[in-house]
Amino acid sequence: SIFTVEAAGLEFLAKPGTNCSSADDNFDRILAKLQELNDLLGKRRFLMGNNLTVIDLFLAMFLLRFDACYTPLFGQSNHKAFDGSILTGDSFPNLKGYSRELYHQLKSTLKIQGFRQIFRLPNAILFTRQELHSIEASPSSANEPIPNLNQIVASLEKPATGRPLMGAPSNTPNSAPKIVRDGIAMPIWFRDDTMKLYRDLDLRDDDIILSSGVKMGTTWVTKILNSLLYDFDDDGKTTSAYMDDSFPNRLGQTYPDALFPSREVEEHEMATKGEEFVKRMKMIKSNFGDFVFDDLLNQPSPRLFSSHVCGKNLLPKKLFDGWKDDHDDCAIDRDVC
Repeated sequence: SIFTVEAAGLEFLAKPGTNCSSADDNFDRILAKLQELNDLLGKRRFLMGNNLTVIDLFLAMFLLRFDACYTPLFGQSNHKAFDGSILTGDSFPNLKGYSRELYHQLKSTLKIQGFRQIFRLPNAILFTRQELHSIEASPSSANEPIPNLNQIVASLEKPATGRPLMGAPSNTPNSAPKIVRDGIAMPIWFRDDTMKLYRDLDLRDDDIILSSGVKMGTTWVTKILNSLLYDFDDDGKTTSAYMDDSFPNRLGQTYPDALFPSREVEEHEMATKGEEFVKRMKMIKSNFGDFVFDDLLNQPSPRLFSSHVCGKNLLPKKLFDGWKDDHDDCAIDRDVC
């Protein structure tokens, strides 16, 4: 649901030539998913049950940015079924309480002023479309007022009242098994077989490994790297690969640990495993693309591997075993004003 929320609302902005009136339909999809999450978090303290997991960090960063970024970005402040706010309004009380609770745990690491950066996205997209595609329609957020960050922060600073108590009755199991590797709780898509292939990756001299924690700007950096590597030549002109989504990491990150190892494994497991597994894998593919690990290996050079797994025990072994003595390390800090 979390990925569907983000993907639905950004869809009309991301594809050149899309009629911007589709924003209303996409935002209705967002509201439906938000309502599902609101109902769920009225019964559970965290998404997976008793314990805070990495999935909560995904959702928390989306919700904390929603009023400041996504509502004006989508041009939906006056939507017929929404008061324009999660954090300061009353449409989703459980999401508001959940956001407050997570905010108090994360606020020492947040740079709230940086949230306005996403607010600039429509003008950048409009410029790109007009220059490259001669499209006259402008995103519906062009006339949206700049969000009041002080009001948003004041709401977040209030206590998170009415939240479900920590812990569930002993006869109420968590909805999904907990996957822990190297002391880190992994998301539901994590696959040990593909992760082993990633760990044993035979690195090339020009491979690029991008690794970060969740909601730290990794998708944005992936987009920037794609533009530098494939979309534009040295003169700034578009290449034949521009807007080509036939290989990984083009529409977003393609996590190695979320993929089937190969098409053969995919066909076998989709044919022999249960309905819930098939449903989950279709959901994963809808977010990461119809790719397998072999597709990552067959990317045009230089290859890009982007993920949220990090640390010596989860990243490719050769990174720590003499790969490229002259390789460069780059640290990324998101939401810098």
